[in-house]
Amino acid sequence: MMQFNRLLINRQLFTVVMTSKRTKMKIKKNWHGKQRKSSSTSQLALDYFDHFYGPIFQAEWPRIRLSLLSPQKYVALMNNFSHFNAENEQQIQLLGAIELNKLSESLFDFPILEKIFQKNVEKIEEKNEKNEKNEEIDQQKDEFFRETVQMAPEERLEAIEIEQNQGFFGKNESFPKISDENWNYPANLKAFAFGPGEVARFPPSESDSNGYLGYYLMDGASLLPVLALNLLPTDTVLDMCAAPGGKSLAILQTLLPAHLTCNDVNFARVGRIMKVMRSFVPEQYRAEPRVRISKCNGRAWAELNSAEQYDKVLVDVPCSNDRLSVLRDEENIFSRARLAERVELPQIQRELLEQGILACKPGGNIVYSTCSLAPVQNDAVVQAAVENVSQKGARVCIVKMDKLRRRMSSIFCFYSQTRFGLLVLPTIVANYGPMYIAKIARIS
Repeated sequence: MMQFNRLLINRQLFTVVMTSKRTKMKIKKNWHGKQRKSSSTSQLALDYFDHFYGPIFQAEWPRIRLSLLSPQKYVALMNNFSHFNAENEQQIQLLGAIELNKLSESLFDFPILEKIFQKNVEKIEEKNEKNEKNEEIDQQKDEFFRETVQMAPEERLEAIEIEQNQGFFGKNESFPKISDENWNYPANLKAFAFGPGEVARFPPSESDSNGYLGYYLMDGASLLPVLALNLLPTDTVLDMCAAPGGKSLAILQTLLPAHLTCNDVNFARVGRIMKVMRSFVPEQYRAEPRVRISKCNGRAWAELNSAEQYDKVLVDVPCSNDRLSVLRDEENIFSRARLAERVELPQIQRELLEQGILACKPGGNIVYSTCSLAPVQNDAVVQAAVENVSQKGARVCIVKMDKLRRRMSSIFCFYSQTRFGLLVLPTIVANYGPMYIAKIARIS
């Protein structure tokens, strides 16, 4: 009962009213009834996205959908601590990869590039439609829907989730905003990527004589939260949900912060962080006082670490992980057994962001990020967290990342209708993301 009461509170927090001038979304309430009983977990996730994301992204959704199901694009984050760093860079460049900082200065037109792939997209969509018409599944749909609604707890949870996804925001709230005109690309952060439309792949990295790998492969959009931090040499930084460790590694590769705390909730996740650190960073650079690795529940950070505050806080929260959810059945949050966990995600995310704000020094910045397209996990969480901490006496404002967006718009495809942050949309020609980032400045 207590758990269900928490979910009801969560529903109240995220009861949403569409404030956009776009056509009002009509999300079908029986999306579960449209699944075959034999559907895999990844197929359940895809069906869920079709029903909830389709009305949100409208004409863009078929391209986003195809991109999620297509090979992901990576960048090679160079390891400044490798003895063979110069040689590694040369080998990467011989493959045709371009340094991200230089690639961001190029001019690419995503609509023109995507026309190259449009015929293939149409053929795939036509084939999918034909397959759907040939499947005799109406009876199975009705049967599964009847079975679903007979399970009272699941039905209630589904109703909460549907209500969460009816729109973008809880209230038509306006917060103070400032610009990011002082933002700069960190000089020592070197990452290489293939240009838009190129589908080349990076080979596995090799170790130097000390056993440190030459580069780390990651989704290029995952660098954006680190870039948004706008790190300075004197900064103390908290990465609140750091596993598996890619963003923490990128923070260290800037060679900027005076201190970095990498935190996560359990030993298994902390172990993944330590493995990345041992593979790329010499001991003297990953030991205290430069780096501290901690195991703490981020939702209780302020209570457990009341004396610690940081100049910059990264809150990269657990989320629906949209790309992996449509590709992998193992540990998939769209498993029917994890429905309650999925419904609780926005509340967990909000609590983590609130703790991140409280862990930040006045005058510092917090970056919130997810790898989800869901507005209820993105802008809605930012709004709820800012409202709550403001009621508790903290003064905060939203940072408009216009300069970062302009600089990176030739690499990433940004969605134009977010309210507080930036959202990278996966596209066939630049198949990064999804990645949502929002930046908050703590005033006092």
